Amino acid sequence: GHTFFVVEKGSLSVDVNGKIANKLDAGCSFGGLALLYSCPRTATVRADAFTRCWGARGDTFQKVLQENAQSRYKDNRAFLDSIPLFDGLENKLKDTIAHGVVVEVFEKGDRVATA
Repeated sequence: GHTFFVVEKGSLSVDVNGKIANKLDAGCSFGGLALLYSCPRTATVRADAFTRCWGARGDTFQKVLQENAQSRYKDNRAFLDSIPLFDGLENKLKDTIAHGVVVEVFEKGDRVATA
């Protein structure tokens, strides 16, 4: 595949080996894994009703991912630099942590961790 798709409206079925593996509706996306890993698509996606999707070519998708990763890195690194606990770490180690950090958002009452 050469395109990343986002569903604007409608509904789609994802068929893997003749079985419906997933249903997609507005806001869902598909085609990204094939682009990320440069591999063939592993599923067939069919519209269940009138559906409109937006598509981005693979090169555009890759560029957006790279820019997003760079922006996240900068934010993560600035955050690490603001925490006194990390003052003693070498820059290279802070860079490694900044590249690997993920941000999670929780709503009031959400369980964050379980003992």
